Amino acid sequence: MSVEASVTITGNLLDAGISDLWAKSVSQKHARILQRIGAHHIINAETDAGKRVGHLVAGNYLDYIEIDGPYNVVKIHTPLYAVGRNIEDVQVHDKYGVTAVGIKAPARNSSTVPRN
Repeated sequence: MSVEASVTITGNLLDAGISDLWAKSVSQKHARILQRIGAHHIINAETDAGKRVGHLVAGNYLDYIEIDGPYNVVKIHTPLYAVGRNIEDVQVHDKYGVTAVGIKAPARNSSTVPRN
């Protein structure tokens, strides 16, 4: 779909009173135009995928998902200092401002070797 068609359709849907409109952009410039005309949510799959891959390649992340603003969900290997310790004792929230939303137990009959 062309940028012009996307902007026209988005404008028409907003004029029709759509209260929660999601639009896909193909560039940052396109996203700014959609935002200016009133699209409520703008998705740029290529940019989002690029950010995700960048975080995965640059960091020690197994997976990375940007949620909203400063909020992200990151899957990591257990840091060496936390292996075998209770999550409360590690105090990740107090020390690092991180909230653990899940802990995956090792598979049965597998040996788990902590990573440095």
